[in-house]
Amino acid sequence: MLKENRQCAIETISVDLNNQHKGFGKELIEFAKGYAIKNQCKKLIVNSFHKYNLLRFYEGLGFSKKNKEGIYKGHKYYEFYVNL
Repeated sequence: MLKENRQCAIETISVDLNNQHKGFGKELIEFAKGYAIKNQCKKLIVNSFHKYNLLRFYEGLGFSKKNKEGIYKGHKYYEFYVNL
């Protein structure tokens, strides 16, 4: 996690394909939220490429999607955030 301006960001998060849909991703995000709160962050940010189709996942965990989408090396991505 990076901490800047009282914002924390998840740099990379991944769950092995064989272990998806078992709650591990949710546990990782909840851990990150707790870590961010403990370290006095007011916002947690995470990016996800469109191709991973994680919009409902992050929204289901309380994140909002920024209106502006990004592009990294030709791949579109969403930026999600949650106020803590």
